[in-house]
This record gives sequence, structure tokens and C-alpha cells, in this order.
Amino acid sequence: IIECAAWNTVSNNMDWMQREHGLSNGLDELKTRRIIHLLRKLSNSLNIDEAIPVSVSHGDFTPWNMYCDVHRLYVYDWELSSNGIPMLFDLFHFIFQSQVMVHHQSYQNIRQIINETVKKHNVQRLVNKYRIDTDLHYRLYLLFTVSYYMRLYIEESELLTQSHWMVDAWMDALEDVNSKS
Repeated sequence: IIECAAWNTVSNNMDWMQREHGLSNGLDELKTRRIIHLLRKLSNSLNIDEAIPVSVSHGDFTPWNMYCDVHRLYVYDWELSSNGIPMLFDLFHFIFQSQVMVHHQSYQNIRQIINETVKKHNVQRLVNKYRIDTDLHYRLYLLFTVSYYMRLYIEESELLTQSHWMVDAWMDALEDVNSKS
């Protein structure tokens, strides 16, 4: 874990969030502090010396970054792509982002969709082939994504309504994964 590209981003974001930051954009201070605490708790629960399979990731694989015609899927907006990202990142991101941003689903519904999706045949073939610990990879996805976007949200001068939806879903997700560690 410590050697993958994602861990460097997580470490930098966590260091940045340790410093005091003023919130003037409507972001709830108590929720923000709680999320930072839960991120720290999640980070501390990981065995960062554990070996994990990594791959290239789009980084923002969402419905609004793709177009599909009758023959092909076109994926664009690759500026967040990176190598060395824990496998299944794009799958988790697609589900999480689209369910919150488009469908305004609760975390419980999102988690159910993720659980059902990782049981599908094609995903199970990948999981078995690379011996992916789906729970660990999901936890790493949350740690990476929430630390990345919370840093952006804290720095923003104004947040969209959907950003607040994401904060609520992330807090529920972090509470959930931390309760199981």
C-alpha cells in the first residue's frame, strides 16, 4: 500500500488536513472535523506494508465523463488518471459518484449497489484473478477519494448542493467502514 501512487496522495492530503483551516463556504465545521477524524482512524487501521494489486485508473470515471453510441464507449476528461491505483477504484467511483450526484441516493443504497456489483461474474473473475480484497480496496478508495475531495471542498469559496450531499454520504461511508475495523 505504501508503495502505490495513491498512498502518496492520501499522505499529502492527510498532512494538509491536520492544519487548521477556516471554513467560509457553508461546509459544516463539525462534519468536516468528524470526517477528518474518521479518515485518520481509517488510515491508522491499515497495514500499509500489505501488498495489493494496482492498475491504471481514470480517476474520475463517471457518467458525465463518457459518451456511448451504438458501437463504442468514449471516455474523456483524463486529467485525474494515474498508474498505481488500487484495483476497482473506477468501479467504486462510478457507483458512488453517480448514485449521489445523479440519483441522490443514501449511503445504505450505495453500499448495497456496491455489494451486488462486486458479486457479478465479470467482477468476480477480476477479483479472483488478482486476489483482490474488495473490502480493503473499497476502504482505500474511500480514503483516497474523501481526502482528495475534502481538501478541495475546504479550499473552495462556494460549494454546490451536491457537494454537501457527497459530504453526508462520505461521513456515513466512513462511519460504516470504521465500525468494521
